[in-house]
Amino acid sequence: MKVNYEDPSGPVEIISTWSRDASMFSDHVSCRKGKEWEFEQEYRIPVGSIPEGKTRLLPIKPESIAEVRLGAKIQPDFRDKVLAAIASLPLPPKVIQMGSDFDRFTLTETEVAPDTR
Repeated sequence: MKVNYEDPSGPVEIISTWSRDASMFSDHVSCRKGKEWEFEQEYRIPVGSIPEGKTRLLPIKPESIAEVRLGAKIQPDFRDKVLAAIASLPLPPKVIQMGSDFDRFTLTETEVAPDTR
């Protein structure tokens, strides 16, 4: 689902929205971000709850992944695993490492070169 980038015009009435249409509430929570994030042009795949100890695999063609963004606080061991998985793809996507510029209070983006994966 395409993420809807909008700043809230007011609070969400959780109980009334949930009782009218639970999927509408789910979409509101899962697929909305503030207007300042619109540059991301993000899509999300809401999958519901995942039982403890289980994983939910989604069939995605690797060649359909155009870009992967690594969060600013990604743990180094998990980052290494993600980069190894990306390197094994026949057509690896662009990889962006997010960071923080604390002087300007903004996120930074650094493309991860193929030889550093």
